[in-house]
Amino acid sequence: MTQPPGPPHPWNQGPGSPPPYQSPAHLPPHNPGVPIPDAYPGPPTHPGPIRYPVALGPPERSGRAGRAPDPGSRTGSLIAKLIAIPLLLTVIVLQQASIYLTPPTTPPPEAPVVAPGPDDQALLVTRLMLKISKVFPALGAGGEPLNSIDALWIPDSPPPESPAQRDWRAALDARVLELRAAMVAGEVTGPDAALTRLATLDDRLHDDADALSIFWHDADLGDAEPDWTDPDAVFRRVEELDASPTPEIGPAELPVSGDKPTQAATDAAARAAAAVTEADELAELINNSGQVIRILRADITLLRRHYTALDRAAHAQPGSGAQPVVPSAPPTTPFPSPAQPQRLVLPDFTSPLDEPTWTALSDRHGWFADLARLAATPHTDPARVEMFKNGGPLLVMILLAGAVIGSVAVGSFCACIWLIVMLAMRRIRFWFVPPAPGGSVYLETVAVFIVAFLSTQVLAAGVAAMPALQNYATEVAMGMQWLVLLCIFWPLLRGVSVSQWRRDLGLIAPRGVLREIGAGFLAYLACLPLLVVAGLVGVVLKSVQDDLLKDHIPYTTGGNPVLEMVSSGSLWQIALLVALATIWAPIVEETVFRGCLFRHLRARVGFLIAAPASALAFGLMHQYEIVLLGPVLALGVMFAFMREWRGSLIGPIVMHALHNGTVLLFVISLVRLSA
Repeated sequence: MTQPPGPPHPWNQGPGSPPPYQSPAHLPPHNPGVPIPDAYPGPPTHPGPIRYPVALGPPERSGRAGRAPDPGSRTGSLIAKLIAIPLLLTVIVLQQASIYLTPPTTPPPEAPVVAPGPDDQALLVTRLMLKISKVFPALGAGGEPLNSIDALWIPDSPPPESPAQRDWRAALDARVLELRAAMVAGEVTGPDAALTRLATLDDRLHDDADALSIFWHDADLGDAEPDWTDPDAVFRRVEELDASPTPEIGPAELPVSGDKPTQAATDAAARAAAAVTEADELAELINNSGQVIRILRADITLLRRHYTALDRAAHAQPGSGAQPVVPSAPPTTPFPSPAQPQRLVLPDFTSPLDEPTWTALSDRHGWFADLARLAATPHTDPARVEMFKNGGPLLVMILLAGAVIGSVAVGSFCACIWLIVMLAMRRIRFWFVPPAPGGSVYLETVAVFIVAFLSTQVLAAGVAAMPALQNYATEVAMGMQWLVLLCIFWPLLRGVSVSQWRRDLGLIAPRGVLREIGAGFLAYLACLPLLVVAGLVGVVLKSVQDDLLKDHIPYTTGGNPVLEMVSSGSLWQIALLVALATIWAPIVEETVFRGCLFRHLRARVGFLIAAPASALAFGLMHQYEIVLLGPVLALGVMFAFMREWRGSLIGPIVMHALHNGTVLLFVISLVRLSA
């Protein structure tokens, strides 16, 4: 029995209608010319619009049709912008001002040369290389650690050509480092190399003193030129300059025109004030530089006695036909390293320097003075064993790190090629579904985060200023950071359900947690070249900035709080630091910047604008110089790409924690083992 022909089905009328009905796979295809059996009911009733699981989103995104805006209102969005933008700018200005506008610290006259801190680059490199060279002699045969420490100062550098505080501080810091390099040479290559370096440094300090003398006469500061090696003479002259009356032009002495001073009189007063200021700055330069030169020359004299006695004792041993080394004229090229340095061992040697002298040297040069004192001591000396322990674990760690870095480099290259090919072929399915414009609750969350961040910083500073808590300032500051974690729950206070909050922020893994972590790791590897390039660009920009703005940027010599904490902090402080870097930062920063801010921006702009914009806000919240923000911005873009690709924050959070944890674990292990 056949069905009579009827009117066409409304599905098949008009443009844009669905395609003709197709038989299921287990039935033969429908042919209009073949009668349909009575048992076959025909096309089913239209089931209505297809609804994909909300957590997943449609497999193919097209346009904004069907998308709902996030909760909130235009008024809430306006208020959030009025709060977030000014406060973000405030954070940026305060953090950058602490870097670029902080006045340089001048060493006190009573201690212009101080021992290197735990975050000193030369100290870290030298200790690391020396410890490894004790268990891996080939490293010493290659010239380490002398090559590394010599790279931190410029051989044959002349005195500065102008009496600028920044130039002279940098030059004299290089002289201090050169003196410490001589102590390292005494350990690595023997007393003759140390004596040669000391003679070279002494001649350089003579040149610095001559330059100070020229500045003195050019500035016409008087005929009684101080002895730059005598600090008392320098202090006396500075006191005379401070006590001498300075020409001042008061209001009663100014020629007037009517009731106001003339422009010429005002300019004369300004020039007089500038001249007084310049004289004061030059006096301060003479004071500080003269003190450093005097102390370094005194230390050279002491160390010459020590190394000369070592050299004589070495050549006085039975069977030694060599003559004691007399320091020759300073070389004009960087110091060569021997092919196979042999350390001098003199069990019965007694230094001509007494205990108070060594204590004073240790106060000024720290670990380097201890190294010089232990030169020629037996390998079994307890102090020497303590100084050079952990060489084996350091070598193993360096080798493992090299193997991991090599493997990651190969994997990153392959993953990057894969990602480029897949994107070019349009084989990557992006699961993130941007909301429609109009919501405000997640922008409000960003504003609440900035308010909480600033509030905890101010509160921590106030609490740490209390006398009873001054010894716990670090713990208080890091502990209060955890209060900022509460800001990510702001949408719940605004009436958003827990399920929608998790879904909107990407705190879900509909395709499985392990799969999201694997996808995040793959994206991290593929984007690592971007991080490397950003780091190299930052190094170049930092060099250009220092050359162009060296007269406007305070001169600093380190002061990395993380390295200082890792080097000398307690286990409790290090545990708090690790928890902040591997738990707090991944959860809070990813939720705020990729979960909230990126989502709010994607409702209005495309990925190529939303990703860098959210990464810029993410980077500027960190206290880095502007020119060094490249790696942080690259990380922000990488995590935004993971969010766009997978629609979930599981991958970005885990990769953020893995990145911070790996870097921090390597730094902690390296610094603690080399300490």
